[in-house]
Amino acid sequence: NQLYGKSDLTLDELSELQQLLKDAGIYDRVEARLQEYVGQARQQLKQLAAFPAVTTLLSETVEFLARRER
Repeated sequence: NQLYGKSDLTLDELSELQQLLKDAGIYDRVEARLQEYVGQARQQLKQLAAFPAVTTLLSETVEFLARRER
């Protein structure tokens, strides 16, 4: 693809590249991996039960990062 490695993409080219990635299932695979990591983080946070304030803060941070616009 002529867009690969191009450092000065136009907005139209960027949009085309995003669509190619979506069509190839890359977005879905990234989302699945993200959910995997969020699940692992939740499991690890259970080990911090003795520190509820820390657990809450980290839990909220994980959720925020997982849900934010990318």
